Amino acid sequence: MNFFRSEEHAREWWEGSRAAGAALTLAEAFRLGAAIFGERLPRLLR
Repeated sequence: MNFFRSEEHAREWWEGSRAAGAALTLAEAFRLGAAIFGERLPRLLR
């Protein structure tokens, strides 16, 4: 998981790396994390 300071910053990194993946908002990333990690997520955030 990578965090970027702006859409431009993300685009520059993505064009330079050509890594697989998708851009998500913070809320989307939390929902995805909840789907992947389930009940473990609240414990990981402590």
